[in-house]
This record gives sequence, C-alpha cells and structure tokens, in this order.
Amino acid sequence: MARALPKNAVGLLALVVTLGSVGCGDSSPSPDPSATPAGRWVGAQPIGNPPEPKPNCSLGLSPALAMDARGGATAAWLSDCSIWVARYEPVQGWLRPEIVGSLPVGAPANWIWEPALAVNEAGATLVVWTTQVTAGAGNRQVWARTWESASGWSAADRIGDREPGPGSEIDNVKAALDPNGNGLVIWGSDGIVAVRRVAGSGWTAAERLSLGISEFNPNVFLDASGRGFAVWNETQTAVVARFDPITGWEAPIRFGNEDGWSFGGPGRLAFDRDGRAVLVWNRSRGRLQPSSIWSTTFDRGVWATWMAISAPGAVQDPHVGLVSTGAGLAAWSDTAGPFFARREAVGWGSAGAVVPASGMDPQALDLAVNEEADGILAWSRTSEPRVGIEVSRYANGRWTAAETIRAGTSSRHPAAALDGCGNAIVVWSEYEGETVRIWANRFDAACR
Repeated sequence: MARALPKNAVGLLALVVTLGSVGCGDSSPSPDPSATPAGRWVGAQPIGNPPEPKPNCSLGLSPALAMDARGGATAAWLSDCSIWVARYEPVQGWLRPEIVGSLPVGAPANWIWEPALAVNEAGATLVVWTTQVTAGAGNRQVWARTWESASGWSAADRIGDREPGPGSEIDNVKAALDPNGNGLVIWGSDGIVAVRRVAGSGWTAAERLSLGISEFNPNVFLDASGRGFAVWNETQTAVVARFDPITGWEAPIRFGNEDGWSFGGPGRLAFDRDGRAVLVWNRSRGRLQPSSIWSTTFDRGVWATWMAISAPGAVQDPHVGLVSTGAGLAAWSDTAGPFFARREAVGWGSAGAVVPASGMDPQALDLAVNEEADGILAWSRTSEPRVGIEVSRYANGRWTAAETIRAGTSSRHPAAALDGCGNAIVVWSEYEGETVRIWANRFDAACR
C-alpha cells in the first residue's frame, strides 16, 4: 500500500490504517452503522479505458490513490506497457484517463514497472516509474512527472542517472511530496538510492543511502515542513534514515533482532503537526513463528523503545495514520480479518477486530485517516459467501459493519483515500478476461 501520504497535510491524505496494541481482548466498541455521519456509496464504475492487450505487457494489478484537501483525487496504474493517470474532480467526477509514461524507444515489452504516486493538500501530484532498455546493471531509467492546477503536466524527467556506486535493476520506487511541492523519491539498487525534488528548481543528483544486496522494501515519508524519513529492511533488521531539507540525509539507524525478534515486510510511518513520527513494523521470531505488529515514536531527535501493539499471530502489512495531535490509528491484516488499534497522545490502546472478515486477502488492505480522526479501511475478500471489495468506515470512535462496494471474484488490490469532510474513494483492479481494468467507488459524506 504506498501508497502514500500521511493524512495531516502530506500524510493523512492517502494512508492505509490499522490500529493495534498488546493483548487478545477487543476493547473497541462493536460496529454500529448508526454511529457514523450520513452518506452513501454512489456505485462502482470503471475509471480506466477499455483494456487493449499488448503482447507481454503488464496488467494494472496495484493501482495507487491519493486525495487532496478539497476532495480531488488521483489514481495511477500500469497497464498495457503504459503509465496511466485518472483524476477525480468534486464537480466533474472522474476525468478521462491519460497516459503519462510509456516504454522508451528500444525497450523490450514489459520492461516498465508500476508507478509510485504522491499528492499534497493543494493537489500537486508526483508520479514516478521505472523502465529498462537493455539487460544488465546500469541500464535502468527512473522517470518522473508532476502536475499542478496552474500548469498541468510537466514533461517527463529522467531522474537518478547520476546514481553513485554500483547499480542493479530498480526495485520498489516510492515517492513523497510536501505541501510546498518539494519531493523525495527512493528505490532499491544494490542498496537504497534517493533523489530530491526542489520546488521551482527541479531534481538534484542521486544520493546513495546504503550499499549492499540485502536491502528491500524501501519507503519514504515527508512531514508538512519537508522533513522526513526513508525506511527499509536489511536482513532481519529495520533501517531508518532521517532527512532534513537544510542539512540533508543523516546516517541510517539500524534496529536489530534483539531477543530473537526480526523485522520483516515494509515499515510505515506517519507524522503529527509538530513533526513527531510514529513508525509501525512487522516482527517475528522466525519464518514459521507467529509475528506481531510493533511500534516506536520519534520525538525531539530520539527514537523511543519498540513496543508490541498486537498479540502474536498470523498478522502482517501494518499501516498507520495520525491527526495533528498525535492521536490516530494503526491497522493490519490477520487470518480472522482486519485488526486495528487506536492511538491517543499517551500511547496505544488495546487491539481489536474491525469486523469479522475471514477469507480476506492478507496483503490487500488499505486505510486512510483524516484530521477529524475519521477512517476508511478497504480490503479484498476472496472466499464465499461474500467476495469482492469490502470497506468499514470509522467515525465517532466506532467502525461500521462491513459493506461490499463491489461484488465479484476478480476484484483485488484496493487503495483507499479520505478527505477532511469524510468523503472517501476506493480504487481497485479487476480482471476482465485476460486483461485488468481499474474500478472506483466513492462515498459521498453529504457535507459541503
């Protein structure tokens, strides 16, 4: 799930959410549809062009989604060897999708990878993707385009060509954008590489944050002041590098496998208004052993002690979102369904189930949180009696009962976003024969 931005300013506008804490008991109230403000799902619709299959071209499996402060949204995906973008405008609805990136001349079919997407509260958009023309290290290409309401789409910039040190194929490009339009892009390439976008000036030279072949799952986050973190995995460890727009990157900090606990999967992070950060990660005692969701907080230059916020089990894929005060939510998947924990300023509460949802895809969960502490959690359900895309909304301290917003066995990989009014959008991929098309549904919160 980059999927994306923290919900306060740059973060909480495109975040997946699950909240949890130590303990097996469920201290959360039971779902209560009457506890949420009025509103309705307007109906699922395809937002991508009808698929035009090309030989050996990738399908649009994992769309990215983000919303701005006024309720506009952007979705990006890979389909038919092209990078597509569709924008939602609150008055006009979904605009016609457009191609913003394609294979470079001479590249074999399918040598283009899924895009990263970042959107800030003003609606400025950054889309980044990777291609490769010929086999072998050093032949990768990282491309970026930006969109602003006053000027539209920029020309495609090829970034990262001056990457220092040895290189390999690009892995997991990620992007973040601050309220002023400054951006960070990172990826794996025999280590972790970062490139900075300075609003009004363009892209800087690439910087290498680490060197090795064991780095994976990179991600990047920016706060409202343009400070941020890159996070990634090394073998059994979590790595965090802090960024400051004045002083640049600090040396990475590595959290090891104390007491036999090792870190796995992507780490995710969110900020409050003062730049305090909360980081969540999955940890286990071995490949076949139960895992738990753990969290730590960065405050005034110091990382707090890691603590488990879920009971051990078959848990994975944690997400987190904060409001300006530092309260918020974390969420993750479990074999029994989506779980969450609520965070107050003093720390995490007990973990609980959002709704019973056995049969969900454990790696297809996404949630967003807004400044009012409303949330939207979306997941893919792959077993009868209900299959398709399900959601639960969080408001007034309660989760609603699960709602199916698209029924069908072919619906996968949802991405969710939420604006400050409580309007929500969920996009997902859906098989149509041998191809994949992008669909969306929107929740109208009836607030203006």
